[in-house]
Amino acid sequence: MARCLDTSFLIDVLRGHPGAVAKAKLFDSEGEVLFLPAPVVAEFLDGAYHVGGSYLREALGLVGGRDVLPLDSESGVLAGRLRAELRRQGTPLPMLDVMIAAVCLTHHHVLVSRDADFARIPGLAVESY
Repeated sequence: MARCLDTSFLIDVLRGHPGAVAKAKLFDSEGEVLFLPAPVVAEFLDGAYHVGGSYLREALGLVGGRDVLPLDSESGVLAGRLRAELRRQGTPLPMLDVMIAAVCLTHHHVLVSRDADFARIPGLAVESY
């Protein structure tokens, strides 16, 4: 199954988190094609542009050339439904996280993340590190 990278993973790679760096090296050694949900690109680069400097250059290098999966109408409808269900259950998540999950679900991809909140999204496969 293909993988999508979450914002937490990208940040951890840039910060040198041992688990994220090891997982990134494994992906590279296996020649794995990794995808970025469009909401991840926006969230990750928002922080990078805010910090600026070498962090921004490294962040742009990390996302550059990767395949980006759009938040299309199917993913948008799914995100709205999922977030409404989570709110009804009293366990809401931020819309950005739900949009990331919806893109992964729409494309049947595993999300690589250390954010435990994604476990609350029904049917979403999450791979931690």
